[in-house]
Amino acid sequence: MARVREVSPEELTPELRDIWHRYVTGYGPFEEQLAVFAHVPAALRHLMPMLMELRAAGTLPRRYLELAIVVVSKLNACDYCVDHHGPFLAVEGIPTEALEGLPGRAFFRSADCGTHAPHHALRLFQPLYGGAWD
Repeated sequence: MARVREVSPEELTPELRDIWHRYVTGYGPFEEQLAVFAHVPAALRHLMPMLMELRAAGTLPRRYLELAIVVVSKLNACDYCVDHHGPFLAVEGIPTEALEGLPGRAFFRSADCGTHAPHHALRLFQPLYGGAWD
């Protein structure tokens, strides 16, 4: 049983309904998350457009963004986030069955070795494992 009543998009202002629609069609299948965020209109009005803008900017390649989200979600034992972000990894070339092996560094492609992103990602997560990746 839910502890928080889910707010439906029909209960929102036209502006917030538009944000809701753009988020679920362009960002991902996070209707349950939006149904809770909708209790705080400012969160829905500002956080979701910010996330969409950050993803669209592509500053961090999506492969690494989704890897980071899934690894942190697994560390936090958040099945919701792992289940919802796992399919994005498949689109980025990481098979769904490989989720069980995360965290790990086997998912960095050889083409990524010329970038700093894998190095920084490993450096970021290494303290969490006491140097287990050495």
